[in-house]
Amino acid sequence: MGRNSRRSDRNKSRLPKRRRALNIVCIVLIFASLSIVFAVFALSGGSGVRPVSGSAGYSGLYADAGRRSPGHTPAVTPTAKVTPSERVTAAPSATPAVTVTPTAAAATATPAPATSEPPRPTESRTPSASPHSPVEDSFFDGAVFVGDSVTLKLQYYMSKQRRNGSTLLGNARFLAAGSLGSGNALWPVSNESVHPSYQGVKMTIQDGVQKIKADKVYLMLGMNDIAVYGLEGSLENMDRLINKIIEKSPGVSVYIESVTPILQGREKYFLNNENIRKYNSMLCDFCGRKDYVYLDVASEFEDGNGYLITEYCSDPEGMGIHLTDRACNVWIEYLYTHS
Repeated sequence: MGRNSRRSDRNKSRLPKRRRALNIVCIVLIFASLSIVFAVFALSGGSGVRPVSGSAGYSGLYADAGRRSPGHTPAVTPTAKVTPSERVTAAPSATPAVTVTPTAAAATATPAPATSEPPRPTESRTPSASPHSPVEDSFFDGAVFVGDSVTLKLQYYMSKQRRNGSTLLGNARFLAAGSLGSGNALWPVSNESVHPSYQGVKMTIQDGVQKIKADKVYLMLGMNDIAVYGLEGSLENMDRLINKIIEKSPGVSVYIESVTPILQGREKYFLNNENIRKYNSMLCDFCGRKDYVYLDVASEFEDGNGYLITEYCSDPEGMGIHLTDRACNVWIEYLYTHS
């Protein structure tokens, strides 16, 4: 009896401990359940709507949480499925992209083939005159060629050809002089000026064109201007000279020939092929504004690096700018197919 009484007392003392342990387990389970519920609630945005991964306006799960008013449910627009043939890759912009449902026409359109070529440079406003069938010799009967010693070489070459019975360039005349430029052509005529002569008389370009009664004037000037007046100043002088010509010979057609390149190793500090190309580009645009004809003669004389082709240079040990007879042939052929 005494032993059974002691066992009963021990069992009674263990009951409260078991109950406390069960209570603790229950509490832990309750808290765990509540945590799971709260976690699910939070992930659903608090509104029962699941966030759409990758939908417009979202960069993450809580990207716009700070802008959302309490109880607001964001509208979710289903994204249309796009097949690979319907995808269009657009250039990035500051404006957010808008998803557009492809139409039937868009779905059947054939996308342009991709290319890895770099963008081509924009062409000049007025490209050089396009080649065409050669004109007749008589086309040049009323023409006059104005220029410096480069054009003077063409004059000498043509004089020799005409003595041999050639009819090249018809009855074209020349107003050329060494060191002539569009700047000093505007100076008054004097013993020191470098104006050309016509029929043995030194005169201004505009007076010479008028006396010849030319209907076409071909100008190649700039080699003696660029280093003195700069690019802009040279172009302004050319504009003034042409205005004087037109004033005395209304209706004359104006052809501007590009300045020819310099032989490699003969460029000067400012008179170099880079500046010559810049000036020619300016002349090209100028012709577009004034409705003159631009003749890119220089392109016929350039090698792959923009220098004067050695075979076309008559003074490789000198200035490296003057032309050979062979170059004059190329020049004349260009005039026939581009004038």
